[in-house]
Amino acid sequence: MILSNSKVLNSIDLNSTFFNLPLPASEKMNSLVILYLEVFYMTLFIFFVVSLVLLETILVYSSSQYNQESSLSFNVYPSHFTPEEEHFIDIFVICIPTLIVLQIIVPTLGYLYNEEMLYYDTYVSFDVNVIGNQWFWTYEYVIDFSSSERFLDWNDSLLLDQDPIVIKFDSILKLDNAVYRLLDVDQSLILPVNTNVLFSFTSRDVIHSWALPQMGIKVDCIPGRITHTIFSSFSIGIFYGQCSELCGPLHGFMPICVEVIPFNEFLIWILIKYKYYLHDLSIYTDVFFTKEVFSLLSINSNEELFNLN
Repeated sequence: MILSNSKVLNSIDLNSTFFNLPLPASEKMNSLVILYLEVFYMTLFIFFVVSLVLLETILVYSSSQYNQESSLSFNVYPSHFTPEEEHFIDIFVICIPTLIVLQIIVPTLGYLYNEEMLYYDTYVSFDVNVIGNQWFWTYEYVIDFSSSERFLDWNDSLLLDQDPIVIKFDSILKLDNAVYRLLDVDQSLILPVNTNVLFSFTSRDVIHSWALPQMGIKVDCIPGRITHTIFSSFSIGIFYGQCSELCGPLHGFMPICVEVIPFNEFLIWILIKYKYYLHDLSIYTDVFFTKEVFSLLSINSNEELFNLN
């Protein structure tokens, strides 16, 4: 269910790239791009320096003067440097590559450390469980309105005593009227902008990999194991990814589609989705469709709500 009449725009075009990388939509991807550029420029510098030294070596050892010296005495190795210069060159060729390796290792280890500590030190608003199947994705929202700081406005008498909301649905490849071939799905993963969400990954059958390039996320879904990452996007739009682990003959037909929308619209979507989810389970309730709830979202009428299809 996508908020078709909302002001959600696909702000990130698939054809827009940055150094052949997708435009970052999260701080995590920003860090990866910066790390990539640091390593890229350092590698480019090494390439030019080694090329110059190699060119100089070719010119020196192919010169006529060198050929004449080597022909006079075959057993004598020509000496181009004094012993002091040779000691300096030995130190130079050891220290400079070491500094270059440290220049690459330090930011890489810093990124890995920050990524690991992010899971322990970041406050998350709610959880999303991602389950890989052959060949589609299952998403499960677990939202506790009574404990999350982002949902404090919702903690009125109607919601304080409620258990955490659980919404579960499958996301399957959409073949009819698809905007992007093999990327559109029937039900997108809807998430709020500028909100930390804890993602938990696992699989029911074989190893899958949930990859969303513009968010800098690529996590393996392993049967019998749960892995975590923090999702947070500063861009509103629709973002596409695919399973990046060879998981069977239909591996290329299990895309990922994430729609990031404003927080208030996400709350509306959650209410609608939860209502239909309970209806599918033959559970009927009107607790969420109240005037108090709509007033918190500045919704004028129920008609505006049900236009979101």
